[in-house]
Amino acid sequence: MAVEKGRLTIDGYDRAGWLRQATAEATAVRGRLCSEGIDVSWVTAVIVAVGAGVAGSRVEVGNVKVVSADRLCNLIVDRRVILSDSQRERCVAVLSSGSRLIHK
Repeated sequence: MAVEKGRLTIDGYDRAGWLRQATAEATAVRGRLCSEGIDVSWVTAVIVAVGAGVAGSRVEVGNVKVVSADRLCNLIVDRRVILSDSQRERCVAVLSSGSRLIHK
């Protein structure tokens, strides 16, 4: 994966749809958390490259971060905003409560 002329590409093919999907999902996650009373100002849209390499340690296209699978833990741990244990537990409970977030 690479950024060419401001576009996310894989083997030269534009993956703008992936960026839109990641952004929509992050927005849905934020909406779900807020609807349950968890005040979050931002949910980062992330694309994790499992089978493809990422040019550099981390790539950002617009508001979407693209990382290789082996760097995902670093992205989560090295965040600027840190949740307390109780906040994290509430988020996990809300997001794992069965309702799907995926928008097609």
